[in-house]
Amino acid sequence: DVCSSDLNYTHRWCNNIYFRHNHTLCSSLSYWIESYVSGTSAKVWVRLDSLPSGQSKIYMYYGNQNAQTQSNEASTFFLLNGNFEQLPAGTGWSVYTSGAGAVNAGFTGDVFAGARSARIFENYRGCLRAYLHQTVTLPNTTPLYLHYKKKHWYNNWGGYVGFKIGGTNFNYNNGTTLSTFLGSGGSNTQNVWTDYWDNISAFAGQTVRIDAFYHDDVDWDPTYCSFGDHGAWLLVDNMSIT
Repeated sequence: DVCSSDLNYTHRWCNNIYFRHNHTLCSSLSYWIESYVSGTSAKVWVRLDSLPSGQSKIYMYYGNQNAQTQSNEASTFFLLNGNFEQLPAGTGWSVYTSGAGAVNAGFTGDVFAGARSARIFENYRGCLRAYLHQTVTLPNTTPLYLHYKKKHWYNNWGGYVGFKIGGTNFNYNNGTTLSTFLGSGGSNTQNVWTDYWDNISAFAGQTVRIDAFYHDDVDWDPTYCSFGDHGAWLLVDNMSIT
């Protein structure tokens, strides 16, 4: 355990580690130190853009007291705070709401793992929009996926909840829809955390906005959005780009 002697942890050991794959020994691998318990354990994510067939090894180097930390969540996952654990809650994410739409980035009421998730919802049944969004630069490699854990609920002619990519504003038909869930004359609940893998290979190498949203506004529902039976929520956790 490289950490066991560091009883007064001050990120010293984080400053002098790096990782290399035996097929790419001339370059270091991107990594991110998610958590650390002094003298006990650390949770470290290491990114491999490809994994050749056959035996592979990842080497961890440490011991250079003068090195600067290379731990970087964005270069490892291409997304900041995808598990919504960083404080202040929602670091890396932006919020857009109109009407009675609302967003909790760092919601603690229902989580898949850790202490927080994100919740996009309406707090009064009426015409609204609620978006949690982040602009990211995607790697120029394929295949490429947006991965996340999700729960959702919508009521009767409930609004439109889900995920989009490539939007430039917050209108219903702006951007490319990924996984979406739409009320259509009945309630629907997915109350178990479920894995989703949305293929975003078409956007490889681009800088794009990623949205988790609830939408029940006049630009998609001009007649019925104010009828009062459109309640919905969307819970998201452990989001990453792989």
